[in-house]
Formats: sequence, structure tokens, C-alpha cells
Amino acid sequence: MEKFDLTPAQRNIDDMQHFYSGTAISVLCGAVIFEEKLEPKLLFRATRLVIRRQEALRLRFCVENGKTVQYVSSEGG
Repeated sequence: MEKFDLTPAQRNIDDMQHFYSGTAISVLCGAVIFEEKLEPKLLFRATRLVIRRQEALRLRFCVENGKTVQYVSSEGG
């Protein structure tokens, strides 16, 4: 698995997370409200398909030798 350095913007976020560790500084959340009833299994399959096709949604981060690096997971959700 090939690993990559963080971009400058990602490094800034990583630095901020370390500086404000133990807080919710970088927690993102959201909600989607649907007007109509949906089929849960179909929605789940569609979500997995989008994740499988979009590398940015499969980015994973790990620390190696004290440095945060990133890689693209092969798992699709």
C-alpha cells in the first residue's frame, strides 16, 4: 500500500488537531432529511457504491515514525 505525505492544508488541520487534542475542534457532522420513505438496503448499497468510486472518501491516516501520512483504503465502505 502506497503512502503519501499530507498536503499543506491537511498538515494545518493535523497540527490544529494535535494543538487542541481532547476537544471537538475538527468534528464534522450533518444530517439528511428525506421527504419520502426510502428503502434502507438500497440506500446502503448506493452509499457503498459512491464510497467505492470516490478515492477521497476512502482516505485513511496513520502515524509512522511520528509523522502523519495518508493512504487510500481498498475497502469500499
